[in-house]
Amino acid sequence: VTELAVAKGPQGLTVSLRGTAELQYKSFELTQPDRIVLDVSGCRGALPRGQASQAIEHPAVQRVRANQFRTDPDVFRVVLDAVSKPRYQIRVVSNGLELRLLDGKP
Repeated sequence: VTELAVAKGPQGLTVSLRGTAELQYKSFELTQPDRIVLDVSGCRGALPRGQASQAIEHPAVQRVRANQFRTDPDVFRVVLDAVSKPRYQIRVVSNGLELRLLDGKP
């Protein structure tokens, strides 16, 4: 994973991941506290400085953070620290993934 970007726009909040090849992922939610987790398998993180942890001013998400979760096998993990349980959708794009909050509300 070479880029982690957060964008706010009229469609809501979008978290984008980019890599050097197609990204395979598994997503799930954790509670206490609420979190959305993306585990990207078969890759290592190579994020530029400052992208691994980003505060987000959004009603449903406080922060996005990322790190190498495991190295055998390689799993890169992205976590969105949620205020509630927001609805979201993930779509695969060319050499990346996009997670979009659907309405910012649970």
